[in-house]
Amino acid sequence: MDTESIIRHFILAAMILLIVGLIFLVICWPQNHSKTFSQHAAAHNTSTVYYILLFTAVIPLLSVFFFGWFIQNLQLHGIFAVLIAISLVGQYLCTLVPEKGRGILTHRTLAGISAVALLPALGMIAVNPTIGAVRNMAAYAGLTVMAAVTVLTFFKRTRSHAYALQSIYFLGFFIPIVIVAYTI
Repeated sequence: MDTESIIRHFILAAMILLIVGLIFLVICWPQNHSKTFSQHAAAHNTSTVYYILLFTAVIPLLSVFFFGWFIQNLQLHGIFAVLIAISLVGQYLCTLVPEKGRGILTHRTLAGISAVALLPALGMIAVNPTIGAVRNMAAYAGLTVMAAVTVLTFFKRTRSHAYALQSIYFLGFFIPIVIVAYTI
């Protein structure tokens, strides 16, 4: 197996590590369903350290996948790379600032920037004429999911399921990425 083939699998490794890691976070440091993953992590010093370590492992995997394989193989525009970089850096920085006390605004701003940068990035895949209709439709479906979750977060009654909405939002991004990566 060549290096390029190995790097393609980094997206699956990152997703599995992140999903298992976040499930572990929620089980070991339980809060109610209205709490985001970051709020679960901010509840205890040990969970904060764990959360930082989790993203210290996940972010490099995602970086190598996107910058070492995905962008080149799909011949994506430099703006896509900038959006992914903004999202990854924002995500890592927000893990370093727990969502509690004086850090709440900083954390939420960084997390918001990270999440919002994914929308136009996935949009660039949805309109990419070189990847084929099925891959475009997968990206459109993901965009629809992400947009729906974004709208739902404006309603107070849906906030009681924050980490479910958060999970759905990010799956709306990552599932189309996996579909595109594994059908090229």
